[in-house]
Amino acid sequence: WYASANSNCGKIEELNFPSINQHQPRSSRSTNSEILLAGIDGSRPLGFLAALGAFRVLAMHPDYCRTKFSWRRHQGAWRPLLTFNETESSVEHELISSLLDLLHCDPKKHPSLMIPESLTLAGIENRRRCFQRICNDANYAKRLNADWLSSVASDATNPEAISQMQTSRRDYHSIAIEGLIDSTSATHLQRTLFDVWDYADPIAGASLHLEPREDRRHAYQWHTPSGDPTRKSTGGMIGANRLALEAWPLFQSLPLKDRLVTTGFTGLRVSNTKFTWPVWTSPISSEILKTLLSLKAIQDSQITNEELMSIGIEELFQCDRILVGKTPNLTSARAVQHQT
Repeated sequence: WYASANSNCGKIEELNFPSINQHQPRSSRSTNSEILLAGIDGSRPLGFLAALGAFRVLAMHPDYCRTKFSWRRHQGAWRPLLTFNETESSVEHELISSLLDLLHCDPKKHPSLMIPESLTLAGIENRRRCFQRICNDANYAKRLNADWLSSVASDATNPEAISQMQTSRRDYHSIAIEGLIDSTSATHLQRTLFDVWDYADPIAGASLHLEPREDRRHAYQWHTPSGDPTRKSTGGMIGANRLALEAWPLFQSLPLKDRLVTTGFTGLRVSNTKFTWPVWTSPISSEILKTLLSLKAIQDSQITNEELMSIGIEELFQCDRILVGKTPNLTSARAVQHQT
């Protein structure tokens, strides 16, 4: 309560946890061909998705198309590790500059908004024609719009069905996306990727609600949620949310009756919906990443630690997708315990 009532009472400083591997380098840079994204904690849903989004976007850049992605224990958490080809740059400011260029777009034309709310209300035929047009334009080499479309919607189920990844309220979702695209700067990306997260950005109009800290029930804070003045100044990480948005095409949604079921999630009811994600230590390409995230083994509660390690997975994390009033929330994550 005191912290939420005095949101600007101090600055979060970096904690120097002892390294698990005593031979690990102290700096975020391991070698000239690697960059450790030391600001991101892979055990947090927003951190995990932000890392995936950064990697997916970089993989589309001609200067980073051979980059590989893994995780490394560093200062008490799993941190994303980018491994570069000899011809690729491993300079942090060049990485941020490239990311910023790739993320730039017209806020109203971002592919996540290609099915506007008006089509949900315009009738099945108009919506179907929009889906058909995007489908006809797709091919093996050029399917970005199709991947985005199949991650957020389906014309084979209720038009109001949403991806299980969407935790922002339907009436605020497009506003949040446009706000993130408008406001993301190089500083936001720097603070997300390489600095200790200070949550010094506004939440209002610039958050996808993927951070467990945004579970803003009455008993958890000083201010009434609907009138909390701190939402306009602190509590969020704009850079992390912007990058997490770009991870969505990795999580396809398929129709099941009148709902969508999304890669990485199990359960359909408020009481049993969970999001589970893996951490791996062998560098992989973007193509392998798509397969890894969709492995059935990740959702298998009977799998053993040995079986997970045999496919390169060191650890699994899981959180619940709950509903507070009309707003979905992701809970804090826990490590999944498996049989030995």
